[in-house]
Formats: sequence, C-alpha cells, structure tokens
Amino acid sequence: MAATLARTLDDSGKAAVRFYHCADAETKPPLYGVRRAGSRQMNVILSRIGGSTAVHDMGVSEVIANEAKTADVIHLHNLHGYYLDWIRLLKAISNRPVVWTWHDMWAATGRCGISMGCQGWRSGCNPCPHLNYYPAAWLDRASSEFRRKSEMWAQLPRLIVVAPQEWLQQIAVERGFPSGQVVCIPNPVDFSTHSPTPKRVAREYLGLKVDEKYLLFVAARVDDPLRVIGISWLSSSRRDGAAWWPEEGRPSGPPRSSTSDTSTTRRSSASATAPPTPWWCRRWTTPVPTRWSRAWPAGPRCSASRWAAYRPRCTRAGRRGQGPGQAGASHVAPSTNAERGKPEEASAEVRAFASARWGAQSVAEQYLALYDRAIATS
Repeated sequence: MAATLARTLDDSGKAAVRFYHCADAETKPPLYGVRRAGSRQMNVILSRIGGSTAVHDMGVSEVIANEAKTADVIHLHNLHGYYLDWIRLLKAISNRPVVWTWHDMWAATGRCGISMGCQGWRSGCNPCPHLNYYPAAWLDRASSEFRRKSEMWAQLPRLIVVAPQEWLQQIAVERGFPSGQVVCIPNPVDFSTHSPTPKRVAREYLGLKVDEKYLLFVAARVDDPLRVIGISWLSSSRRDGAAWWPEEGRPSGPPRSSTSDTSTTRRSSASATAPPTPWWCRRWTTPVPTRWSRAWPAGPRCSASRWAAYRPRCTRAGRRGQGPGQAGASHVAPSTNAERGKPEEASAEVRAFASARWGAQSVAEQYLALYDRAIATS
C-alpha cells in the first residue's frame, strides 16, 4: 500500500517523494531500501525480551531523521516489525508536520498489532494476556510500552492519524487522539495491475464453472488465526451446503479480453511470478493469478468455498448476518447489472465505483490535501 501511494504521488508531479523502507537495501527512486543485514533476526530476540523499545535499528532511524530535516511533511506507516527505533525517530521529528497511516492497532495497544477483541488497551494493557499475539513477546512489557507510547504521542502536536477503515479510526479516537486529527482514507489500489475483470473471462481463466456460486477468502497465510478471523465462519458454512474448493494449480497466463486492462506498471515492486504455495496451506489454497498477484509482493494466498446452496447473506459486505470482519461496512458497491444478467455492464460499473473509491490517483489526491493541511497546522 505504502509503495503504491509513494509511486503514484511521485508520478503525479505534485509531490517529490522519498520513500524509505526496510524490505530490501536497493535504491529504486522513489523507493529507498535501508535494510540492515541481520537486523531483523537480532531485533526479533531483543523485542521479545525487552519490547519494541529495545530494538536496535543500526542507524535506520538516523537516516530517516536526517532526510526529514528538509522535508515539508513526514508520512509514517508501520513503526513496528523488528526494524526501527521508533522512539528515536519520533523525538527527531516531534515538531514537524507528521501524517501517520495506521495499518493495525499497534499504536493503540501496549504491544500487539491486533487485539482480537481484548479490551486491555482501554485500561493500560496491565497485564497482557496474549503474549503470543503479533509481535510476540516472551516477557510482558505491555504496560510500560503503553505508557511510553502515550508519552510519545503527546509530543507530536502536528500529528494527523490516517486510518484505512472507520473501525480503526474510532479506535484511534478512543485511544485519546483528538477526533479532528484522525481521518479515514482507504488504501490505494493500482488498477494498472489489479482491477475488476469480466466474470466470464476470469472464471474461464481460472477453470471455474461460469454459473457456479463462489465465495473467495484471501489472506497472507490461511493457517494464521490472527490473519483469518473469518476462517471459522467459512468452516461452519459447510453445514449450510458449502464445500471447500481445493486447487493447487495456477493458470499459465493472464486472461485475454478486449475489456481487460492491458497497461503495466513502470516500476513493479514484485516479481510477476508468485512463489510456490507453502505446504501448510496447499490443500485448501490457490495462488492469485500472476496478473493480479503483482499488487502483493508477498504472493498472497486464497481459499475458496463453492456453494451448493447460495445464501443471500453472503452476497455483499454490509448485509445483515454476514461473516466476521465485514460488520459495519460503510462503503458497499452498488447493486450491479450482474444480478440482471448483464455481466459486461456490471464489470464496468464495479470498475468505476472501485476506481473512484480505491483508485491510487483518487487516494493520492486525498493525501495531497491532507499534506497541505498538516503543513498549515501550527
């Protein structure tokens, strides 16, 4: 998400972007890799013993802080993940305009990224009952980290928090951030590599029955309960007539259609070939097709459930009685012509809606306006 936004902003000519990350050590403007060899392995141990404040980043925070001296606005993303001395960085930019996009609950809790329903963060995370939650810990430092975070957040008067979903926006407000400094902007999608495709074309490409009903579930790892909240719901749906669709193969090429997007990304952040399916989820998973998988460098995995008796409650996010993780969805694609037997028109309608809502250019414009607001904040 962050790389897509950085490229879009830089390509627009409306912002000069320098995006620092620790995915690698390569320089491909506007992306600048500052990964340090052995840093992650060392900091996994340090943080599990002493918490995120014990991370030694081998100079990464110093590099970013030096660059920030000449920047008009600093845009932060994930500050955890065994790679960054976040306290040192925040101290260096405490008086600067800062936009911080949250990708999970880490900033609101004492140590975990997703509380999984635990309400301990509302009272200081003392004690932490789930040390196995990512990022895992061997010793409980959650309470002290919670207090340290509160101290640091108070030292950022020009901070604006961005949440990609409204539930996370509400979490930030309940954590104590002023509601006027917390906004909701969706994650951007690069439609040059990932966009709606006519249903018939996509299903023929995947070797699926055109008239069958399918439910698609996507997660980085389908064996991780913290990532796949809805997996128990999918499993229980078997009782309602659903059957798992095991698929281990992958189509050899992208779908061909006169209506499909044929443009390519100038600077791709990932290989066009997805990595092999891990053994632990091979039985129930299928790789996302190459054409679409480039949007996710990690090579996401999917599990699909084929419905023998289609249930109306599963047709769209936002309907009553839907599965976990979908409740309270505020932005639902409008009813399309697909229900009236016009799939091509439906594809165009969905594409238009998705582009306006999640398109990289549309999201970038929202961030540009937010940058101006942050700069103007005294």
